[in-house]
Amino acid sequence: MSAPQQNITSTAGFAYGAIGADIHVFGDGTPLYVLQRWQPAPEADAEWLRELPSRMLNARYALVEFTGREAELAQLRQWRTTGPRLAVRWLHGPGGAGKSRLAAQFAAEAQQDGWLAVVAVHGPGSVLPPPGSQDLRTEGHRGLVLIVDYADRWPLSHLTWLLSNALLHRPELPVRVLLLARSADGWPAVRAALANYQAGTSGQALEPLPATGERRAEMFGAARDGFADRYGLPDGSAIAPPASLDDPDMGLTLGLHMAALVAVDAYSRGKPPPGDMAGLTIYLLDREHLHWANLYNDGTSRTGPGAEHYATPPATMGRAVFAAALTGAVNRAAGSAVLDRVGLGERRDGILDDHRRCYPSLGGDDSTVLEPLYPDRLAEDFLALTTTGHTADYPAQHWAAGMAATVLAHVAPARPVTFLAEAARRWPHLGPASLFPVLRRDPRIAVDAGSAALTALASIPDVDMAVLEAVASRLPTPERPHIDLDVGAVAVLRKITPHLVATRDDPRENARALSMLAVRLAYVGEDHEALDVATEALRHWRAFAGDRAEALPDLAAALSGVAARLDSLGRPAEALPYVDEAVERYRTLLAVLPNLPAHLYAGTFGNLLIRQAVIMARLDRLDEALNRAQEALALFRRDPARYAAQEASATETIAYIHRMAGRSDQSAEESSHSEAQLRELARTDPARYLPALANLLVSRSEDLDRRRDHAGSLAAAEEAVALYRPLVRANPGLYRSQFADALRVAGKRAAAAGRLPEAVTACEEAVAEARKLTGPARDEQAGRSCYQLALAQNQMSDHLSALRWAEESAAHFRSLVERQPANLPDLALSLGYAAKIRHDRGLEPAKALAAAREAAEIFHWLSQRDEQMYGMYARTCAGLVTQIEGSLQTGVRRT
Repeated sequence: MSAPQQNITSTAGFAYGAIGADIHVFGDGTPLYVLQRWQPAPEADAEWLRELPSRMLNARYALVEFTGREAELAQLRQWRTTGPRLAVRWLHGPGGAGKSRLAAQFAAEAQQDGWLAVVAVHGPGSVLPPPGSQDLRTEGHRGLVLIVDYADRWPLSHLTWLLSNALLHRPELPVRVLLLARSADGWPAVRAALANYQAGTSGQALEPLPATGERRAEMFGAARDGFADRYGLPDGSAIAPPASLDDPDMGLTLGLHMAALVAVDAYSRGKPPPGDMAGLTIYLLDREHLHWANLYNDGTSRTGPGAEHYATPPATMGRAVFAAALTGAVNRAAGSAVLDRVGLGERRDGILDDHRRCYPSLGGDDSTVLEPLYPDRLAEDFLALTTTGHTADYPAQHWAAGMAATVLAHVAPARPVTFLAEAARRWPHLGPASLFPVLRRDPRIAVDAGSAALTALASIPDVDMAVLEAVASRLPTPERPHIDLDVGAVAVLRKITPHLVATRDDPRENARALSMLAVRLAYVGEDHEALDVATEALRHWRAFAGDRAEALPDLAAALSGVAARLDSLGRPAEALPYVDEAVERYRTLLAVLPNLPAHLYAGTFGNLLIRQAVIMARLDRLDEALNRAQEALALFRRDPARYAAQEASATETIAYIHRMAGRSDQSAEESSHSEAQLRELARTDPARYLPALANLLVSRSEDLDRRRDHAGSLAAAEEAVALYRPLVRANPGLYRSQFADALRVAGKRAAAAGRLPEAVTACEEAVAEARKLTGPARDEQAGRSCYQLALAQNQMSDHLSALRWAEESAAHFRSLVERQPANLPDLALSLGYAAKIRHDRGLEPAKALAAAREAAEIFHWLSQRDEQMYGMYARTCAGLVTQIEGSLQTGVRRT
């Protein structure tokens, strides 16, 4: 067999290929992320390491034998070898806790056990690994481990794309995705997105090392011996810890490693080491300054090729290192622009070259400049100590705050805001001296920095609340989810909202703040907390509203918000009283102000009526639901130009209610009108209206089938599937349920056309997509998809598979009907079909009889309410019961 070949084309200056995995890129060809096979730690020259001792703290070199986190490693080992096929874990702990080293050991063990270990490097804002191709084929491997560092700094949409990669979705291949992060703040939203992949999810915190016991001493000893070996010291056992290992800072792996490194370096130089964490940090930074001075005084680089001339004064190099800590590694053009901005443009090329000699690219790419200090915590401490306002024995610089402000104003702010905020958590002077003044002048910088930066900002213990309030005021209005900002927005609003409510005697503004937080919480999947906050917001709105007519719209919106949260939790019966009250509040407003212009209330009130109609329909109150939807439609038609989209939504809601009531002609008429409206809207604004058109086409397919237009029905379903495919790839959380429904209907229509293999394929995909959902939507879509797959399999004479799918369908509907009684007919159909298959094939007749009797009882009860719709089903199931009972009595067995 010939070796695989791949042709790679450079796009946007970067060439990258992957065998066995997807590649996701932006429109300009820049990769969203790069996947690479995990590699063990590279060998590093001991003399080069000793030049700058901080190099030894970089986890990528793994100079210290893994020790001290064996219990945590055992947890990861058990997670890898047990559980579902796909599992994702969020491993979180503060900077320096040892996440990267633990992940490296985990990957090494997995690789030794025959697993393929892969790392993902985020693309935007990062210097990517050297171009090339990666062979990521999984054949011959027992499983796959994917390591994602800095996961909390990835935009959620980018993580979602990564998690959709085909590499992770090989049938029967165990996959473990380990996401490394500093905090757990981003995990709920990621976990909610993962629900779409039916993945096992878990979080694991790296707790501080216990102060008692031998773990800290053991870890210090291992680090000391590893560093002593690089210093050529045959026996480091005589080197004592420079500080008490019981100190809280020694609860971090990095703290112990810093203590060991400083102790060894000071011992080798015949100097006493400092005795506290700040002193250890300053010692290492002093060694950086000494290295810059030695190079400048020598005039050569002992580490660069050919010992090129080195001409950057130490003070200038300090400014470049400060800039690099803020920007991170960048390409040369970007680095030149940064030095121009901060006043180092006169010798920028020489400075960049000299800086790269001190801090070469980790990837070995000569085009990369401004590689920052490592580890990150040391870079953060350098930023803080260089900025005026602390009392530590380290020379602060007058230019530092101004340089930080300049960098924040002219580069992508995600890294600098995050690093300054993380440093400000340990160095209280840094916020007031540097970060807060910049954000006070332009709070949008924090918003532009993204979720990770907002989360870090909100986590500063003594954050300036006025600054945080200004940042909150610049958040985009939450009219719809903002997948890459909502997590950070929630962190900010969680911090600022209680403060505002406690310090501000304004129930209206407090209610608005709580309502805003409730909506944001719902967007990140915190449904229960969102309900609690929405309920508190409603309490404030009630306190404010009283008899004020002008407050009624806001009070109605708050009532609707509580209803929406309850409905999203699958509790429509509890939601209905709230939405009923909201509608009545609006009616009171219109009675008080009969001359109120329609454009001031029609859209809001109409949407409220639609919500009421949908909840009523779910509770099987179809006549009332139809009245509300028709009332909303009448409001929207008063101003068709303004409310064209809402009119189409109302029309489709009416069609949906007619469909549930079995009135196919009326449903078809309404959906036809809605389709024409949406096609026109989608023609002018496809991004906004194509999703609505796709949703409508699914319903339209059902209506056309009822009118015996089978060709038109199949075409509508297939068009809906085609429209949904790119939508679900872009936002699976938003469109997964509709996509599953479209696939199910397409399968149903294909089966009716006699295209059974296509029908089975479509229904199998529908089931797979539906199983990735959560909550009531999962049961409803999976129940319907399984039922349709059972029909198709039975038509293809695969009766045992058909029985399995019919019984799974019944299980889904059984868990749903308590919350949504409107699905009782679906449960009865699934039970009846499972009973029929068992009876026809002579399989466990007692089970067949039990299922048939339950289906008959349900349909009998339903037929008493609507004989025309359910009478035939009741009689059919009753007849099936009689047949099975007769078979049991006579001992007849079908084959």
